[in-house]
Amino acid sequence: MNPISAFFKAIRIQNLVIGVFTMYGIRYAVLIPLLEKVPYRFQQVLNINGQQVAQNHEKLFELQLTHLDFSLLVLSFLLLAAAGNIINDYFDLKIDRINKPDKMVIGRYIKRRVAMASHVIMNGFSVLLAGYVAWRAGSIEFALIQVICIIILWFYSTDLKRRFVWGNVSIAFVTALIPLSIAIYEIPPLVETSRGFLENNPQAYEQFQGLIYSILFWCMGFAGFAFLLTLAREITKDIVDQKGDMAYKCQTVPIVMGNKFSVRLVNSLYIITILGALAIQHYLLPDRLTLMYILFLLGPVLLLTFYLTARARTDAQFYFPAQMNKLATLVGIGYTLIVYYILTYQM
Repeated sequence: MNPISAFFKAIRIQNLVIGVFTMYGIRYAVLIPLLEKVPYRFQQVLNINGQQVAQNHEKLFELQLTHLDFSLLVLSFLLLAAAGNIINDYFDLKIDRINKPDKMVIGRYIKRRVAMASHVIMNGFSVLLAGYVAWRAGSIEFALIQVICIIILWFYSTDLKRRFVWGNVSIAFVTALIPLSIAIYEIPPLVETSRGFLENNPQAYEQFQGLIYSILFWCMGFAGFAFLLTLAREITKDIVDQKGDMAYKCQTVPIVMGNKFSVRLVNSLYIITILGALAIQHYLLPDRLTLMYILFLLGPVLLLTFYLTARARTDAQFYFPAQMNKLATLVGIGYTLIVYYILTYQM
C-alpha cells in the first residue's frame, strides 16, 4: 500500500465524506430554502413632494456565514475528525494487532512519529480555521466547539474508549456536534444583525422567532439522528473488537454486559430512531412525502440493520450491520433533499 492510500485509509475518508454531505446538505438543502420562504413584508410611508406615499418592501433574512467561510468551517471539522481517527489508531496498535492485523496502517505503512505529527498539524489548522470563521461570525468563542471536540477525541483514544459506555457516548456526542454547530455559528449572528430591523418593526419579531426555532429544530433533529446511529454503530464495533479489547482489559459494553445485552441495546436505538422519526413526522411534519420516505426508505434500511444485528453471532457477521448503519446515516442525510423539494415546490 502506498503512503497516500494508507493515509486516506487512516483518516477514514468515507466517514469524512458523510460529514461533508451532512453539513452541506443541512445548509444548502434545508436552511437556505427555509430562509427564502420566510420573507417579511412591510410597508414604509415616505414623504415625497409633500405627499404621503406608501411603498411595499420585502426583507429576506440571510445566513451569516459566506459560502467560503462555511466551507472553511466544514474543512475545520474534517481536519479534527481525521486527526481523531489517526490518534485513535496510534494508541490502538496493540489491540489492532489482535483484532485486525491485516488492516493496520499506523506502524505498518505510516510511521508512528509521522502519525503523531499529522495529528498535531491537522488539529492546529482545524483550530486556526475555526478561530477565523468564529471571528468572521462575530464571536471567537464559537471556536471552542472545535477545541472541545479535539480534547474529547484525545481522551477517547487514550482512556474513554476503554471505559464502560463513556467512549461510545463521547464519539456520538462529537458526531452530533457537527450538524448542531451549523445552528451555533448561524443563530447568534443572525439575531445580532437583525436586531435593528426588529426594533423598528416589532411586528416582525414573532415571524423571526419562528424562523430561529425552525433552524434550531432542523439542526437538533439531524444531531439527534446522528447521535443515536453513531452510538449504535460504536457499540456494534465494540462487539466486533472485543477479542483485542478483552486482552487489554477494556470495559466496553459487550465485555461488561455480554453480547445479548449489547445487541438488545443497539436494536433498541434503531427502534427509537424509527419511532422518533415517525413521531416527528406525525406531529411536526405531516406531509405525505416525509411519511413515504420513512416508510419506504429510511425505515426498511434501519429494520434490515436491526435484523442483521439480531441474527449475527460471529465477529464477521457483526461487521456487516455496522456498515449498514453507515448506509442508514446516508439515507437520513438524503432526507435533506426531500426537505429542499418540500420547501421549494410545496410551500
